[in-house]
Amino acid sequence: MNIAMTGATGYIGRHLSNYLTEKGGHRIIPLGRSMFREGMSGYLIQTLTHCDVVINLAGAPINKRWTPEYKQELFNSRIVVTNRIIRALNAVKTKPKLMISASAVGYYPSEAEVDEYTRTRGEGFLSDLCYAWEKEAKHCPEPTRLVITRFGVVLSPDGGAMQQMLRPLQATKIA
Repeated sequence: MNIAMTGATGYIGRHLSNYLTEKGGHRIIPLGRSMFREGMSGYLIQTLTHCDVVINLAGAPINKRWTPEYKQELFNSRIVVTNRIIRALNAVKTKPKLMISASAVGYYPSEAEVDEYTRTRGEGFLSDLCYAWEKEAKHCPEPTRLVITRFGVVLSPDGGAMQQMLRPLQATKIA
């Protein structure tokens, strides 16, 4: 299958791309940031024309200080990119079979016990961001099936949040 992927150079995207190409024999078509600039919609449409699946992992990292400017970057990197994917998919004659769009567990209330059937939304910036991101993805055109995944904190010995969490411990190690 031909799989178009935003966020293919991120931590999850790199691992998923490797898995899908090495184990599944699929072809990954990375959708880089430049494809989502104004005036690039024709190129994006052309790229998505021959794709069976679209995986949307786009999004600036949330582990930075949330200044008003960075909050806007977080919003643009998720909602604007997703909007442009949806617009391009609407223009494609043969729609992909599937679109997988990322979101985050930040959607849920922080004090609640939740599972994949929980519809209760939390309060605050992160919950609002996830809600807007998912709302945009839900404009996915028929007959493309939409799957929204809500990721939690990624812990792995080779990256993700684990390395950042271990840095203070490694710095205090006694030689």
